[in-house]
Amino acid sequence: MPPQGLCSFPGVNQIMSASLDIVHGITPSVAQILMVPQPGFVGAGGNLVFTFNGQVVTLYDCRCDAAQFEVSERGQLWRLSIFDRRWKWSRERGGGKLSGQWNVRNSNGDLDESRKKNAQELAGMILEAMNESGFNVGDLPNDDYPPVDWDGAWPAGELANLADRYGARVVLEYLSNTVAIRIAGEGAELPEGVVLADSLTIDPPEVPDTLGILCGHTRFQGDWILEAVGLDTDGTVKQIAALSYAPTEGFSYNCIPFMKQVEAGEKRELALRTVFKWYRIKFPLTVPGFQGGQIESINQLAIESEQCDTVTIDGAEVNKPAEIAGIYYPEPLSSQSRTNNVTAENPDWTTDAIKYQKPFTVDTKLGIVKFSDLVFRNTETADPPTKVTTGQATLRLRTAVQVRDPNTWGWTRYEKTRDTGGTWNTGTRWAQHDELNLTSTPSYDTDYNVESTATNQGDTVDPQCETLLDALEREYQMKLPQSISYPGLMLVELDGAIQHITFSVGENGCTTVISRNTERRDCVDTYKEMRFRERGKEVHRRAGHLPPVNPEHAELNHLLPKFFQQH
Repeated sequence: MPPQGLCSFPGVNQIMSASLDIVHGITPSVAQILMVPQPGFVGAGGNLVFTFNGQVVTLYDCRCDAAQFEVSERGQLWRLSIFDRRWKWSRERGGGKLSGQWNVRNSNGDLDESRKKNAQELAGMILEAMNESGFNVGDLPNDDYPPVDWDGAWPAGELANLADRYGARVVLEYLSNTVAIRIAGEGAELPEGVVLADSLTIDPPEVPDTLGILCGHTRFQGDWILEAVGLDTDGTVKQIAALSYAPTEGFSYNCIPFMKQVEAGEKRELALRTVFKWYRIKFPLTVPGFQGGQIESINQLAIESEQCDTVTIDGAEVNKPAEIAGIYYPEPLSSQSRTNNVTAENPDWTTDAIKYQKPFTVDTKLGIVKFSDLVFRNTETADPPTKVTTGQATLRLRTAVQVRDPNTWGWTRYEKTRDTGGTWNTGTRWAQHDELNLTSTPSYDTDYNVESTATNQGDTVDPQCETLLDALEREYQMKLPQSISYPGLMLVELDGAIQHITFSVGENGCTTVISRNTERRDCVDTYKEMRFRERGKEVHRRAGHLPPVNPEHAELNHLLPKFFQQH
């Protein structure tokens, strides 16, 4: 008598047949058990075991999900749907949470060393939050640092998102009962042995001619010339000489600090608030490293309040705040000195003498620097000066800007492409990654001519783009989807290539169907369909369209007694 294939599950006394489909992903695989009616049965859960001819397959901590009855020539039977242990990963069933922010980048793309975790480390943190141990995340890169900002995030969903970034999949390796992240398409060949049925198809990928990574806005640093401006009575900002309340002799030293030569009332209030306290970026200007020509107005720029250059503070590398330097009168209210801080501009701002040390703010929308104190220059030509003749200070603002293309008016972004060898004139498939920013920092000669520009392209942006392009390219690897049916239990582990295994036991014996680079759609949804559904559910939940827990999918201990009482 040939060996009998058997299946057992806690609380089920007589099983007619059973099948189990094991697939990739964070959604639990489902077993179907056809059983003899069993009054009073409550499906509590436990280990699902398949045995045949000395071979054993055990899935641990399974749980009943649903039950229905059916009537056939054999009479009434009950059909149970049973989840593998990934049911515990779902948000509704105690899937845990994640909080934390990692791989924070300065605006120039450099990582904050105190919050740096590579992809393998992030995956390990997530799996630990899921109460997993003995996991394998070695297929993920250890030299890429994706940004995450978890605020009560769902761990399983974040694990799948991380795997997606690298063309990988979450795999429950059922033989060892551990979790692994495996690169899709990479893994074992189908086993040799007695074959009951073989299905091989050719599925050539629809490969675009080019793959591309579209980075975030490029940041250009520069030392931008400032001009003295003030707020006029009509609400406009003008150069100080053009202000309607400017004295005939100009804003002389005798006028400062009380602006007595300006008409009392609104005009004097505006003068006291803005004259020699507001300086605006002067246009037109040239942005070092930008190839789109001269910038005519602020409408083409986004002014930042930080530089591309960085500084280490309390062990963390952060962007330097904007700085001001130039020629100005350091003690406007003192009669002890009549000389400016320096006699000439110098692009080397390492000395305190040339840098402005007092408080100021940058109005990034208007491109205006607003000082707390009066800032002007003594324009007296005598050497040494015998008096103070006020004039606008010679100032530059060192900060970063983002630039719009003059033709399309779109923001300048760095693009990294890879030729796939396609010849169908499909264009480029783009993947946008705003967390990656190309930066450009100029070096000036003593006359403030740009000598060169330094970027983070070679050491930071390009390597990260290559990693992301590798993941995109994996989606288009040539696959030979194949499913083979074998007699008995074939103990083969899931990996990146072995994507679907079906065990079946019943009156017709025992079979195993193993699928490589495909899922059998007559049994399960494809991996892409599952991920589409999982991501969509999270989007709706975050938008408040779904309740935190769906009562219709509560623990089966709540549902099954009602079912079995009725049937």
